[in-house]
Amino acid sequence: MTTDLFVTDWIATALTSPDVHVRLHVLDRWVQQGCTGAVDPLMLVLNDQDERVRTRTLRLIEQDWAWAQAAER
Repeated sequence: MTTDLFVTDWIATALTSPDVHVRLHVLDRWVQQGCTGAVDPLMLVLNDQDERVRTRTLRLIEQDWAWAQAAER
């Protein structure tokens, strides 16, 4: 298993935590790890019950899209 897959699996698991602070923390780790191009785990929390999680998730997805667009130029 590659490091990227491990990070993605770990994040996907943590995003299902019932503790909102864990979910917010893992989104911060997403940025620190530089997980770009693999936003599938983030799609799971777009409908999260907590607005902070939804907002942060959407921002990360948009940021990933912007990086992909910049890379194509």
